[in-house]
Amino acid sequence: MQGIDLRDVLEFKIEKKESEILHIKNQFSHIIKKMGQSPEEIAGHPHRTWLGFNRAFGGTRGELITVTADTGVGKSTFVRNWLKDHVEQGRPSLLISLEDSMNSVTECFCQMISGKDIINFGEQDAKAVGEQFKLWPLYYLDHQGPIKETVLMNTIDYAFTELGIKFFVVDHLDYIEKDWVGRNESYVIGDTMRKLAGKAHSLNVTIILIVHPAKMSVKGNEIREVGLDELKGSSSIKQESDAVFGIFRPDPQVAVAWLRFLKIRSHRFSRSVQGKIQFGFDPESLTWWEVDGKLEWGK
Repeated sequence: MQGIDLRDVLEFKIEKKESEILHIKNQFSHIIKKMGQSPEEIAGHPHRTWLGFNRAFGGTRGELITVTADTGVGKSTFVRNWLKDHVEQGRPSLLISLEDSMNSVTECFCQMISGKDIINFGEQDAKAVGEQFKLWPLYYLDHQGPIKETVLMNTIDYAFTELGIKFFVVDHLDYIEKDWVGRNESYVIGDTMRKLAGKAHSLNVTIILIVHPAKMSVKGNEIREVGLDELKGSSSIKQESDAVFGIFRPDPQVAVAWLRFLKIRSHRFSRSVQGKIQFGFDPESLTWWEVDGKLEWGK
C-alpha cells in the first residue's frame, strides 16, 4: 500500500500537508541498509502468546489505556510487544511514535522477529523480516516530534474510517502539542485525556497512551515503582483512563517484570479492580512473555 497524504483527505479538514500514514513494509529499505554482509542462519524466537493478559484485556473494547513506568524499565518495548501480538492476529493497528524514529522502532521489531540484533542480520534474516512485514496489518504515522492535538485526532478518525484501524498506540503524552497560553497545565492535560477517551469510546477503538512520570529516577539510582499520583495530570489520567498499567522490574539484572493494574474502570469487570501479572523479558529479542498467565487480583 502506498502512503496516504493526509492533505488530500478534505473531509477531515486538514488544511496543509501533514504526515503520511504508511504501511510497515515501507521500512524494509531501512533493514537492507542496516543489514550485515555475511548471511547467517535465522536465530528465531519462540512465539509466546499473552493468554492471561488477552483474556482479560485483549481485543478492542472502546477504551483509553494508559501505560507508565520509570525510565529504562521498558514501557515502550512492552507496548510494541503488545502491538506485535495484535497484528499477528490480523488486527489492523496504527503506531504513532512521536519520541522514537520509525527507523529505531523498526529495528526493535526486527529483533523481536529474528531474536538477534540487526547489526548481525544476514540475507535470510532480512528476508524473513520483510515477509513478516508484508503480512502484518501494521501502519505508522510518518511523523516524529511534537504533534498538534487536532492533527492527532484527525489521524485517528482517518485511520479508523479509511483503513479500518481499531487499535492505536500513541508514544507519548508529552509530545501532544496543546494550547498552553494562559491555561493551567493539569487542565490542559485533562482536556487532552477527555478528548482521547471520547474518541476511543465514540469509535469503539482502543487507544494505548504511554505516559512518563513527572519525576523519573536519576541515572544510576535504583529503579522504582511508579504510582498514579506521580504522573502529570494524575487526577485526569485516573478519571479518564479506562485502565492504567504500571510496569515494574524489581531488579534490572533479572529478566522478570510485573505489570500492575493500577486502575481499571468498573464496566470491564463487575467492580473496579487492581492486580498484577508476571512477565519475563528477553533483552536479546526484546520480547516480553507471560510467566504463567495467572492474574493476581488485589484487594
